[in-house]
Amino acid sequence: MASFVLDGSSYTKKPEVSDTLGFATEALIMNVRWFIKIRWIIVCLLSAFAAVSALMPGWMRDIGISPPHIWPWVLAVGLMLANSVFWLLSLRLGEASRPRRVEQNMWLQIIVDLSVLTALVHFVGSTETFAAFLYLLHIVCACIFFPPKRSFLVASLSAALYAVCVSLEHYGLWERTSILTSERSAPGSYEWIPPVFAASAIVIWFAVWYLVQTIARAVVRRDIQLHRANQQLLLADEEKNKLVLRTTHDLKAPFSGIESNIQILRLKCGDELSETAREILGRIERRSHSLATRIRDILLLGQIRSENAPDQEPEHFNISDIIRSVVSDIEDRARERSVDIELDLIPLEVKGNASRYSILFLNLISNAVTYAHEAGEARISMKRTDSGYEISVADDGIGIAEDCLPHIFDEYYRTSDAAAYNPRSTGLGLSIVSEIVQKESLKISVNSLQGIGTTFTVSIPTHYCSLRDKDYNLKTDNS
Repeated sequence: MASFVLDGSSYTKKPEVSDTLGFATEALIMNVRWFIKIRWIIVCLLSAFAAVSALMPGWMRDIGISPPHIWPWVLAVGLMLANSVFWLLSLRLGEASRPRRVEQNMWLQIIVDLSVLTALVHFVGSTETFAAFLYLLHIVCACIFFPPKRSFLVASLSAALYAVCVSLEHYGLWERTSILTSERSAPGSYEWIPPVFAASAIVIWFAVWYLVQTIARAVVRRDIQLHRANQQLLLADEEKNKLVLRTTHDLKAPFSGIESNIQILRLKCGDELSETAREILGRIERRSHSLATRIRDILLLGQIRSENAPDQEPEHFNISDIIRSVVSDIEDRARERSVDIELDLIPLEVKGNASRYSILFLNLISNAVTYAHEAGEARISMKRTDSGYEISVADDGIGIAEDCLPHIFDEYYRTSDAAAYNPRSTGLGLSIVSEIVQKESLKISVNSLQGIGTTFTVSIPTHYCSLRDKDYNLKTDNS
């Protein structure tokens, strides 16, 4: 059996781009939390290094490392406490947060990280090891997330802290240390080496800063250009849709008039028309009805797309009542095709837009009735799952080919079997379903087997649902 899933819960509004940083606020928040996760890894590495040094000092000396005593634990605990604060502050950040607030959070993290890193570089060996090049990690990240002036500020702050560390060591104000066990040169010999090493490192940092920020700015400018081009395309598409809707709306009245005149012609002159004229009139009526239906669906799809869900107060309604009302509306159509509609519903209250839910299930259930075999059946059932509730609409009809499933929600798309089985279809019903699923943050899955039938399953998250009937809860618990 072939299947396809459309997850409307992942549908989000277009992210806001920060003019300050060049990144969407959502992306900046994600990066802030990513740095927090990386910092936990560093805390674990420092703790592991301290533990190995305490438990296996002899092995450490054998590989040329002098076992540290307390400084790894101090740095690990300090970084852990700072990271806990960063984590608590990050919980207050959301898509509605101002970019400036996110930037301040990032700056606080950078200052703390550089301070801890300076202490680490001192204890590991500021000029006797390559630990100083760990500053490059922050410089590179600053080039990615900040404009040139701010990333230059990070590079300058790194260089200043490192220069202060080396200067204090050089003048004996901060005792020079190293984790390496190799013998040091006698005091006073080659005193020029540490300053030269530090100056060389700083020159390399600024060279790397220049290269990375140049590349990063080019990428950001390209991203902004693409964003603006996308905005223009969206505006053009919106204008096109408005024009289509206006034109479609203007066509609605003429086609309604055509249908009315056809009915008048049948009533007043039906007996006087020849068989050929009545056949032509029937074809005109069917075509007019088909076009009127298409106009209605186009206007409905445009209306749903133009609605702004966050601005509307959600309603509370019984989804079972919605489904029963829909079934009542299409009973005549089901009776014409001798299709039996089976209901297995529970008294489920849903929070959302009742009109959209009604349109959603009207399309799904009418499709089930339309594409079921003559004298077949359509089944609507509801059940509880770990993540919420599922409402299934199944038929025993013609089914959908596996290669067609990913396209069934596209506008005007109809499989060859569906077009032959129901020539009057507009190809917009499932597009309307898709739009509602996205607007209401639902999920819909399709399982189908050609010649056997199709099942559409709408998944509603738990936080949108509640069982109204206490007797039903008791009955479920007892069973």
